[in-house]
Amino acid sequence: MKYKILLLFAIVILVSGCTFDGHGCECPKPGPWSDCNNGTRYRTTYSCSSGGECTSSTESRNCNMPVVGYIDRYYEWSYGNNIWVWETQFPVQLYEYYKNRERLPTIDYTFYATDPGDDELISNLLNVFEIAADENNYNDWEKVNLVISFVQGLSYTSDNVTTGFDDYPRYPLETLVDNGGDCEDTAILATALLYDMGYDAVLLVFRNHTAVGVRCEEGVGDHYVDVYGKIYCYLETTGANWKIGEMPEEYRGEVPKIRYIVPKPFFDINWSTRLVEFGKNITYMINVSLMNIGSAKSENTKIWVAFDDTNETVFDQKTSDGFDLDIERAVTRSFTLDVPVNSHTRLHVAVWADNAQMQNFYSTWVDLVPS
Repeated sequence: MKYKILLLFAIVILVSGCTFDGHGCECPKPGPWSDCNNGTRYRTTYSCSSGGECTSSTESRNCNMPVVGYIDRYYEWSYGNNIWVWETQFPVQLYEYYKNRERLPTIDYTFYATDPGDDELISNLLNVFEIAADENNYNDWEKVNLVISFVQGLSYTSDNVTTGFDDYPRYPLETLVDNGGDCEDTAILATALLYDMGYDAVLLVFRNHTAVGVRCEEGVGDHYVDVYGKIYCYLETTGANWKIGEMPEEYRGEVPKIRYIVPKPFFDINWSTRLVEFGKNITYMINVSLMNIGSAKSENTKIWVAFDDTNETVFDQKTSDGFDLDIERAVTRSFTLDVPVNSHTRLHVAVWADNAQMQNFYSTWVDLVPS
């Protein structure tokens, strides 16, 4: 008896780029664009051949040649009775690296605040704050307000105007070079600065706004208490002259989500499937490719794959051995799974680590029916 296999796999949660065109294979998403070379960028794309195999091809697009060198920036802001000035240079290559990075498929903006790639440049700015605080005998609160006054001095620009996207979180270096951004951009920058200075700072995520919280004692203006009993005072990063504990009226009464600034892994995943055997069950080889696109090495990482049904009954499942995965490193693990004929099923892939919460990925639902 012949069977018609309708495995139309498409990742629908937190991953994109896997395609299936009816020939029985699933291909990886396109590779990253190359650096601009003689006015052209290149990347590798994949598609299913008539024989059911993934084949690669090269795609090109025009681009502007990168400027070699540095971007000069001048910042001036006021705090207390002083006018502060910081002049610096940012490497063009590093700015282009961040600008061309794909935005992470998550609303947890702490990944941007803890990215280690710009630590050296951020430390140069921190030195400015430390020297200013020492020269003026600032206490801890005054030092925080000095940092916030710098961030508040940057321009407010909406994402859809400056980038063409409705939601485009910037890495701290991007916000500095762009001389501003919207509320989540300046909040990401401020928390990155305060975190690196040793303060317990968090992101406060409202329905239509993002701000900063800094650990404080009770009674210092508007504040929030987390589930551990820690108190975080509100810090506004857009507009000028907001101090610790001062909140715009429109956000009072709403309880924000508290996002802790902790480096952690985050996973991008792709998979491919290959039919192995027909019988009472249909056997598939599943190749899962996993990349750590977060801000910390994942520890004791495990991949779980399964075919299940709408009642969450698992037909077959496998779990990989634990492994560590450095930032921007990838691994591939293979699994063999059986699924009954005449089943209504999907592929479910889960990834977790000792220092990362579980991420779940799913294919679309499919029916395995006799032809």
